[in-house]
Amino acid sequence: DEASLDIEEIDSPYTVDGVNHAVQDTEKNIVNSLIELEIPAVLQPFMSAAQPLAIDADDADPDIKEIFLEEANEVLEEIVPLYEHWQLTPDDLTQLTDIRRGFHTLKGSGRMVGANTSAELAWSIENMLNRILDNTIVVSADIQQLIGDVLAAYPTLLTTFENDSQDYPALVPLWVACAQAFSKQLGNEFSYRALHKQLFDFDG
Repeated sequence: DEASLDIEEIDSPYTVDGVNHAVQDTEKNIVNSLIELEIPAVLQPFMSAAQPLAIDADDADPDIKEIFLEEANEVLEEIVPLYEHWQLTPDDLTQLTDIRRGFHTLKGSGRMVGANTSAELAWSIENMLNRILDNTIVVSADIQQLIGDVLAAYPTLLTTFENDSQDYPALVPLWVACAQAFSKQLGNEFSYRALHKQLFDFDG
C-alpha cells in the first residue's frame, strides 16, 4: 500500500531493533541540521518548553532498573506490530487503544525508575493518542510518521538510560514539541514530514 508509512522504510537513523552502525555519524549531522533548521513559529514555544530535556535519575536501584528495561522492551515488542498494522488501516482506531496503553506504561514505569527523558517523550505521545481517541484531533500521515520515528528510536533511548548516559538523540525535543502541538490541534500549521525531510536531506 503506497499510502502506508512502513516503519521499516521510514528514513530514520534508528531501527526498530535499535541496531544501526551509522547512528553516531547521523546523529552528528542531525545536530548540525537542527541548528540550521527553521522551526515553524507555532512549534517554537513547545521547543522551548521541551528544552533542556528532563534529567534521568542517577540513583535507580539496579534490580528495578533491570526489570524496567526488560518490561519496556516487551512493551515495544507488543506495540510495534500493532503500529505496523495500524499503518495499513489508519482509520481503524482499535489498534490505537493498545498502542496508547503501551506508551502509558512506558511513561509510568519510566518515571518510577527515573528514566525521565524517555518518560516525558512517552507522555507526549500518549497524550496525543488520547486526543485522537477522544476525537479532538484526527489521524494524519504526519502523526503516523512521528509515532513511527519515536518507536524506531525507543530502543536507543532505553540503551542510553541503561548506560547512565544523557546522550539522547538530538531529535527528542522536536518529537516532544510536535506531539504537544498536534495535541493542541495545531497540526495544520506545520508539517512534521517536511521538517523530517529537511533534517535528513543532507545532500540537498
